[in-house]
Amino acid sequence: MCSSDLQPATLALALPAGDVVAVRTSAAIGDHAAGSILIGERLAPADAARAHGRECIVAFSDGKVRLGRVAKGRAGPHSLKVPTGGGAMADSSDVAWVAPIGLAVRAID
Repeated sequence: MCSSDLQPATLALALPAGDVVAVRTSAAIGDHAAGSILIGERLAPADAARAHGRECIVAFSDGKVRLGRVAKGRAGPHSLKVPTGGGAMADSSDVAWVAPIGLAVRAID
C-alpha cells in the first residue's frame, strides 16, 4: 500500500452518552501525549460512584479541570489520584463533576 491508496473520509461518532465532554491535553499526562483529545460522559453527582477506579476528566468548583483516577474519598465522596503527582490525592470536597474517559484520540507528532 502506498500513500496514493488512501481515500479521504468523513468520520461521525455516535457516542452512547448523554452529557459528553472533551478536553485536549496541553502536555503529556500519564499515557496521553500532548495534544491528545480525551472524551468522556459527565456523570450526575448521584452516579459518580460509577467513576471509581476509572481514569476521568475531573472538574473542580474553582473551574480547574484535571485528569486522574477517581477513588472513594477519605474526607468526601471522591478523591483524585493525579498521574504525575506521585500518587498524591487531591482534595475531594471541591469536585464539581467527573467524566470517565470513554475515548482517547492520540496526537502523533
